[in-house]
Amino acid sequence: MGDDSLVALADTSTVATSGAEATHQVMPHAEGFMIDIARFLLRVFGATHVSETVATLLMVFLSTVVSISIFWLVRRILFSVVDSIVKKTNTDWDDKIFNHKVLNRAAYLPSIISMMAFGMAIEADNWIIHVYMKCVFLYMTLSVSQFLVSLINSVFEAFCEKNPKLRSLGSVKQLVVYVIYIMMFIVMVSIVIDKNPTAIIGALGASAAIMTLVFKETIESLVAGIQLAGNNMLSPGDWVVVPKADANGIVTEVNLNTVKIRNWDNTITTVPPSTLLKDSFTNWKGMKEGAGRRIARSININMDTVRFLTEEELQRYQYMPELYNFFEHRKQGGEAAMEDVTNLTLFRHYMYTYLSRHPQLVREGKGNNMRVMVRYMPATQHGMPVELYCFTRTKVWEEYEAIMADIMDHTIASLPLFGLRPYQISASLRPDSENIQDPIAHSRLAIDEYKPNDNKKIE
Repeated sequence: MGDDSLVALADTSTVATSGAEATHQVMPHAEGFMIDIARFLLRVFGATHVSETVATLLMVFLSTVVSISIFWLVRRILFSVVDSIVKKTNTDWDDKIFNHKVLNRAAYLPSIISMMAFGMAIEADNWIIHVYMKCVFLYMTLSVSQFLVSLINSVFEAFCEKNPKLRSLGSVKQLVVYVIYIMMFIVMVSIVIDKNPTAIIGALGASAAIMTLVFKETIESLVAGIQLAGNNMLSPGDWVVVPKADANGIVTEVNLNTVKIRNWDNTITTVPPSTLLKDSFTNWKGMKEGAGRRIARSININMDTVRFLTEEELQRYQYMPELYNFFEHRKQGGEAAMEDVTNLTLFRHYMYTYLSRHPQLVREGKGNNMRVMVRYMPATQHGMPVELYCFTRTKVWEEYEAIMADIMDHTIASLPLFGLRPYQISASLRPDSENIQDPIAHSRLAIDEYKPNDNKKIE
């Protein structure tokens, strides 16, 4: 290549450089565009020499003001528009889901997007913008997490309003909320320390063994709460009896780590779910969902009063309407069947007929397991227990107790009709010496030196 060629190449390079400089002067560079706007605004107010730090602080302030304005504007629009749409619908589930708390959380999202846009547009490389962007990402993580939690709670309440049985899944819902908060915490820590979230999760995994030992009871309660909800063993509104915790009442709340029971004396017992799985407890939900509530009460018969009936007595008992079927059935077996009939046998059949015809008891039939029985229990030193086994139509506690009391009153009052007496331990009679003639002498406050004629006072 000759000298002329070198000169021509140098001239071309010079022209290209000059063209690039000219283009740079005509088209402003994108970097620092927002800073230039901040400096221009400060010059308008008389500040001629402005540093990059001051200009960045001004843009951060303007970004915050704009974001707050967007939040209030979006919140106002959401509340007015969504409320008008929800009120026009005939369903109730949308009222539960799109409530003010969910809409208020959702209104933060557009303002966060505007703050992120401002932060990316301010391309200054200083500590202010770094701190600002960290705060924006922290704020975004917190707002998104709270929005998701509010939405999950609202959806859960909407479904539970439609189907109350789903409240037993409250522990599962709470587990999802815990997972969201744990992930939020991990992400926020990673933002603060400028680390990848996976590195933090790995570090937590390495310390999982230690955490398992420290939070052993909490983890057991969490697992037990999930098992209770998954197997539908417990739900709010159930009547449960937990002997170990001395709890007997209605379940008011089922969480992952606690079960709250309102006892019948209005005290609150808090039981860990792990206790319910380790030890037995009674759930009366089946009784509440069934056709009736069981009565199983016994009365002890004095066996000295049990005897065979004479023919004259049998003739007299045949006129009792409650024993008509009994005697008709016995007559079909001939005269031998009428022998060896005891008063306790007649009493048992009488009570069975009485229970079978009781208007407030469930009659045994197809499709239910509501048996009516009058049966003998094993005899003891306290007599022969005769148990009345039946089911009331009502399951209301007060009405149930009233029906059971009426039945027991009738049972006790019917015993003399058959020459029977209930067994009871007689009260011990006091000896005749307790017919005190001199009360002062037998008083526990009396002293040996005291005499009735003395004027001494007992201190």
